[in-house]
Amino acid sequence: MTVCWTVLGMPAGKRLAPMLVELVAVLRHFGELAIDEDTALLLVSMSAATIDRRLAGERAKYQLRGALHHQAGITAEKSDSGAHLGRLERRPTWVR
Repeated sequence: MTVCWTVLGMPAGKRLAPMLVELVAVLRHFGELAIDEDTALLLVSMSAATIDRRLAGERAKYQLRGALHHQAGITAEKSDSGAHLGRLERRPTWVR
């Protein structure tokens, strides 16, 4: 299943499940997926939720870690606390 998931660009189980029937057949035909008929039938009948559960470990390997999860600009706003209070904003003349 990891091969199929990688070939299609690591989609969610919801997107992968409908494609498995054709993809497994093609990959087996060209020798890229070495599984027997029974395993192929089990693979193509797997639900999207089961696919997501089975691929959770693989998906975790590709998640970004570290300081990339914060929103841009939040740290700058917090370090600038109060510096903007002295400035007056000019409102456009058409606003009443």
